[in-house]
Amino acid sequence: MLVGGCTTRDQTDTTQIDRNAEAYVRLVLALAARDPDSLDSYSGPREWRAEARAQYTTLPEVQRSARALMERIAARGESETGSRDEFLIRQLRAIVARIDLLTGIRRPFAEESRLLFGIDPPASKTDRRERTAPVRDRLDRLLPGRGDLTRRLADFQRRFVVPLDRLSQVLSRAID
Repeated sequence: MLVGGCTTRDQTDTTQIDRNAEAYVRLVLALAARDPDSLDSYSGPREWRAEARAQYTTLPEVQRSARALMERIAARGESETGSRDEFLIRQLRAIVARIDLLTGIRRPFAEESRLLFGIDPPASKTDRRERTAPVRDRLDRLLPGRGDLTRRLADFQRRFVVPLDRLSQVLSRAID
């Protein structure tokens, strides 16, 4: 009897987290319909993407829905799917922050980094210099040319950019 009770709870938790995950994916698709840079790739059901494009939900509506879903997930409390819930909440927080950015709300870099990517930048310029100095020195030795390292790195990376008119051909060849 105890096992049956646990199974029912597990199934309920799994069903709920699956519903929440689907709602999250649909929110990301709605955001991507307005801001293609917010979604790198999508390989889910084609009809979900088509629906998001057809509905063309406003950014404030997407943001309100993301906040509501976040609150619903948080209200569930701890469950067997706790880490999945926590992940979804972090992703929903990033959606809210991305929409803030798109609508002109500016935050300090550290706060924006935390909200969008879940990371904190180094605390001080000295700390950053100490952490990045070995990498910068190595790049300086490896990159061709002289002068500004940032410009030299950009010039080097540009050599590997595939022109849009050849992208399909290059990807097809790479896949083959």
